[in-house]
Amino acid sequence: MRPPRGTVLLISLLVVYLVVLNGREVFREKSLPAVSVENRHKISVLLECDFPERGIHQFSDGTSLLAAINMTLSSGGSLRLSDYVSDGPLLDGERLSLVVNGVEIVDVLRGWMPASQRMAIGIKLQPDRMTREDWEALPGIGPRLAEKIEENRQENGGFGSLEDLKRVRGIGSKSIERWRCFF
Repeated sequence: MRPPRGTVLLISLLVVYLVVLNGREVFREKSLPAVSVENRHKISVLLECDFPERGIHQFSDGTSLLAAINMTLSSGGSLRLSDYVSDGPLLDGERLSLVVNGVEIVDVLRGWMPASQRMAIGIKLQPDRMTREDWEALPGIGPRLAEKIEENRQENGGFGSLEDLKRVRGIGSKSIERWRCFF
């Protein structure tokens, strides 16, 4: 007696599926690689105004302000760095603008990228570093709620954590959960 039509085909497909499934197990990595790959943390900084190459640049974590300026100046331009410019570490999401007097950099203005830019490139936001415009960039926050947040911070001090935003009337647990990925 012959098996019904399609039974042989079904069994063949099942065998092929099992071979492929088991074959994948053979090639799956079961231990750490013999060579470790260093995952250096990068920070993103917005260079504005008189920098030779304006825009968002990535630097290695731990790069100092003066080192970053020297790296960008070496790529072109005739500016030189004054001895009066103070140094310090670069921070993720910073915005830097040069103050130039003739051909000499006399100061560097430091600030923060707008929240919309930081969110777009995956830089975590800090509740106490945000402006009213930054709050409005978050989903579900309009001009009125952003104003309430700023007023609350002025009256009661910094938020410290995202959870502390609950003290603002109109912000609840659902809103906090929706924004958590940005902080």
